[in-house]
Formats: sequence, structure tokens, C-alpha cells
Amino acid sequence: MGEEKKLNIRIGQVKDVNNRQVFSNHVLCAQFLRDYADLDILKNVQPEDIEDVTDKYQAYLGIEFETDTVKKIHLPEMQKDMPLYMVSLIEHKSDVDYNVCMQLLRYTVCIWDDYAKTMEKAHPGISKTKGFRYPPVFPIVYYEGAGKWTAAMHVKERVFMNEIFASYIPDFTYRLVNVHQYTNEELLIHEDEMSLLMMINRIQTPQDFSDFLRSNQEEIREIMERASENIVQIIVNSLWALFMKMQVSVSEATDCLRKMIGGESMGNWFENMEPMNIQEERAKTKKAEEELEESVKAMFKLLKKLCTTKEQAVQELIESYDKTEEEAQKLVEQYW
Repeated sequence: MGEEKKLNIRIGQVKDVNNRQVFSNHVLCAQFLRDYADLDILKNVQPEDIEDVTDKYQAYLGIEFETDTVKKIHLPEMQKDMPLYMVSLIEHKSDVDYNVCMQLLRYTVCIWDDYAKTMEKAHPGISKTKGFRYPPVFPIVYYEGAGKWTAAMHVKERVFMNEIFASYIPDFTYRLVNVHQYTNEELLIHEDEMSLLMMINRIQTPQDFSDFLRSNQEEIREIMERASENIVQIIVNSLWALFMKMQVSVSEATDCLRKMIGGESMGNWFENMEPMNIQEERAKTKKAEEELEESVKAMFKLLKKLCTTKEQAVQELIESYDKTEEEAQKLVEQYW
């Protein structure tokens, strides 16, 4: 790694790595699509083919989710005015968002509506013609949680009486990329920075960390050597955030990352690091989750005395417990 690159890398002062920051780097985004989208049309996508349009569509919908990204992808196989859109939702929590498919549907309809309006301005009446086509939208969910992904994979699964009204329910599925469905060896076979980040994101237990250390060290060192300064910074930030969660001391974490940036053998990166207290941290998290679960159950025990219908319960959660409508509906569906 060149001296100029090393001097500009900052260590520390990072609480967490927002995955939107990862996907906003179009080198990493292109690697992710080539390696994990499982679409032949994206096998050769390059960073310069990708345009970020997240802010436009979140403003259009009047929402802002820091882990959502919308990309416009310009491919030679597509018509000049017909790009491919990718909507990615990034879940790095242990819990599953059961409304993911509806969120993807909202983005998709928004993209189509905006496309039709744009084409209408250039060619009035075109959207009403027989030959008019809407651009393809590729919905993808990147999941880092250790638990099984149990959210609906089809929109129709979220609609009441979907068997009866099956013919009248808009339906689609989405691509799920679960980082834990891959081994470190399967990730490393791609030999790129995005796969290294996914290897880091897999680490949640001492065993995960041991598996990471047993991976091909020379290949990981070469990936770091090839990486641009911006991507090295993202990798450093990801490792720093991981170390802080593992209760590694600041001095040990700093020493490790300096060795990594300095191009030392991976076997030397972690040599002075004390055993990591992941299990204790996970026990604390589990206890906090159990306490939260009990408080939610107690709240619903009271709600069932005050409310006779789910609709009333939703309204009570909004008015008395400061929940959004979406949060209230999700809670009622889970606990009523």
C-alpha cells in the first residue's frame, strides 16, 4: 500500500459503518452486483455505469431510510432512455423487517411514475401508447443478521385473503443476499473488496473471528493492497466499529489497523490483541431484548383491556406511545 495512501487513512472515531456509505461507493456497488445479483446482464457492470438517485426518490416518497439506496444503471444492452433501476434495502439488524416487500413496491411504483412523467414531458401522450414500456426495477435485500430471514418474499403474502384475490394482487419477489449463507471461502473466491467487507460483516461470535483469521491471508492482504484509499477507509472503519463492539481496547485496535494499513502480513495484525468479549456483549444484548419483549407484552396486555379492535390498538399506539403508523401496525400484527 503506497505511502500517500497510508497517510490519508484515519483510524478511530467511528461508531458504526452505515451500509449506505458502502453502497454509495460505486466500485463496491459494481462488485456486489457482479458477484451476488445472479443476473447475467449485470455480470460486467462497471462503476461508471452506476448513478445514485436515492435522494430523488426518497424526496418523491417523502421518506428517508438511511439504509435504502436507489441506483440507475446504464447498460449497453438497454436502450439509451431505458435504464435499469436497482432498489437495495440493507438490513444489518438482528431482527427482520416484515414490511420489506411493501417498501420495495413503493419504490418501484415511484420509479415507474416518475419515468412516465419524464417521458410525457419529452413526448406528450407516449405513456398511453401500446408500445410504451416501463424500465425494469431490480429489488434486492442485503441482510447481515445472524437469524433466519423470515419476511415474506412475495407482496401477496402481506395481503389478507390473498388466495381469493390472487389474480388482482400486484406481485413480485426480490433478490435476498444473506451474508451468512456464504462461507468465507465462497466470499473470498471473488477476490474483491466488497467480499472482504462481507467477510467482516459476518463476524458476530469468537468462532466467526477465528474463521476469519483462518481465511487465505495472502489473498486478503492483496485485496487491501489493490484497494483505493476510499475503500481502505471503509474497511478500516468497519473493522474499528467491529473491534469497539467486541470491547477491544482503543490501543490494541489502533495497533492492529496500523499494521494492516502498513502492509504487514495478516498474521501480525491481531497478534497483540486480548481475547474479545463478544459472548458477554451478546448476553447483554439478549437480556436487553428479553426485557424489551416483556415490556411490549405488558403494554399489549393493557391495550387489550382498553381496545376492542386492532384498529383501535393501532390508534392508541400512535397517540399514547408516540409510534408511527407503520410501527404501530407492525406491533399489533406481532403481539395482538
